[in-house]
Amino acid sequence: MKDLATALIDAGASGWIVSASPQPVCEAVGNLLGFERSQIIGVLTVNGRMRTPWGRRKVAELKKLGVTRPLLAFGDSSGDRNYWLSPGTVF
Repeated sequence: MKDLATALIDAGASGWIVSASPQPVCEAVGNLLGFERSQIIGVLTVNGRMRTPWGRRKVAELKKLGVTRPLLAFGDSSGDRNYWLSPGTVF
């Protein structure tokens, strides 16, 4: 995954990490992969409310940032796979 992320970033692709894992964990992994902090969205408490990017909220968080046509999407669970491949999921 590190080699793929590095190759895509070096080629000028814009990448994002969107995870239902805690923000500090996502940032630690993202840093190892070469992602900027602004390209990482994890579970975070903002103004007393927990932001949890999970399921359709992952797509909503990306849309807020103007990301509407992803080239690739990866997940680490069957829930991610089912979501990304589900009919009616429109980016």
